[in-house]
Amino acid sequence: MALSASKLQALLGGDPAFTDRVASLMRDYARVVLAEALATAQHAARANYAKLIMQGSGSTIAAAAAFLATTTNVKNTISYEDTGITTTVTDASLDSQIQSSWNAMAGIETGS
Repeated sequence: MALSASKLQALLGGDPAFTDRVASLMRDYARVVLAEALATAQHAARANYAKLIMQGSGSTIAAAAAFLATTTNVKNTISYEDTGITTTVTDASLDSQIQSSWNAMAGIETGS
């Protein structure tokens, strides 16, 4: 019996190897956010989230990994093999998803 998409996403979101990848890429982008101009839209909220990431907040990173597993660039790259949960998402594609999802993960409302 095949696993549902939601089950695959949940398994990947909780996978330590995926979470480590997410943490590393999010720290890289957090540096960018912390260096952006103060006039950048929603900078304070974006920077507060970046600080949580830089401080290594385990719960924040775990929540981000779970969220990212459900996103466009990731969800269709997940499979379950004999060795367990796996993804073929590249770092470049995951990084792109982190950047485009940053405001949502930071809890910034879009008004739409």
